[in-house]
This record gives sequence, C-alpha cells and structure tokens, in this order.
Amino acid sequence: MAEGCHNSRILWEEIRQQGYPGSYGSVRRFVRRYREPKPQLPPPAPVWPQRQVVWLFVSDKDELSADDTAYLDALCQASDDLAAAYQLAQQFVTMVKKREVDMLDPWLAEAQAGPVVRLKTFAEGIRKDYNAVRAALELEWSNGPVEGQVNRLKVIKRIMYGRANFDLLRLRVLHPP
Repeated sequence: MAEGCHNSRILWEEIRQQGYPGSYGSVRRFVRRYREPKPQLPPPAPVWPQRQVVWLFVSDKDELSADDTAYLDALCQASDDLAAAYQLAQQFVTMVKKREVDMLDPWLAEAQAGPVVRLKTFAEGIRKDYNAVRAALELEWSNGPVEGQVNRLKVIKRIMYGRANFDLLRLRVLHPP
C-alpha cells in the first residue's frame, strides 16, 4: 500500500505468498478503510412535478415565492426550449386575462413555429376551434354561470346516487334544504 497499490486482491496475493493466513475478505475490509475517499458529489437538484412546473409557467412572477422564482429562473437558463415555452405561456395568459384578441394570431404563429411540441399541438387545437376562441376573447359573455349550475346538479345527483328517482332530484334542485 505504501507503494500506491490499493487493489485488495493484488495485496492479498502478495501477503499470502509471504505467509499471511487470513482471508481475502479481511484484506479487502482493511484496504477499504485506507483508500482515498471518493469526492462527494453535490446533491442532485430537486426535480419538481410537471404540474407544478406548468403552474409556475402560467403564474404571475411577482406572486411567486423566492424558491419558486429561483427554480423558474434555473429552468429557463438550463434550456432554450423551456425559456421559449415560458415566454409563450406568459404571453397566452396575458392575452386571455386582458382579452387582447389582436395577440391571438401572432401567438398562434409563434407557438406553431416554436420548438415545444405540446404548445404546437395546443395551438393546432385552438386553430381547429378558432372562431370560438376568438369570440371568447372578443365578447363579454361567458357560459360560466351555466357550467356552475350543471356542476351543482351533478354534485346533487352523485350525493343521491341509488337512493331516489328523478322526482326527488327535481325537488332537491328546485327546493334545496
């Protein structure tokens, strides 16, 4: 070992020829204690679930915590594709929140020309229903209240599952307790 050999098999064979009666396992355990320690690697960076990363991409950066902002910045610096996806997601959120219909066509062109496959397919889906999306951005009307009532009806129906017929469901909807 003083000559620089740290291979326990070679050392065991040499000392066995000199009369050592012990086993190879004993030499291996002894040598293991005196080997140079392997350099400690830094712990791997945390990997966040995809849903959480998507939420970061569509959230307002001013409302994120310091950890979230740091992770988002690291993601965008690590990959040009992620940086492009972040920019497109932020543009889309701004377009929808501010109802800027003039941004729709340039955004669709940029998303379809961009490197992110999922945004390309999302943009293709919007193109298939282009008139409805454009109308949603232009018009003030919303079907949100109707969807809320449908959701409430489904919840009541699930609560009553198997217990009664349509007449009782009708009474529960029209005359809630």
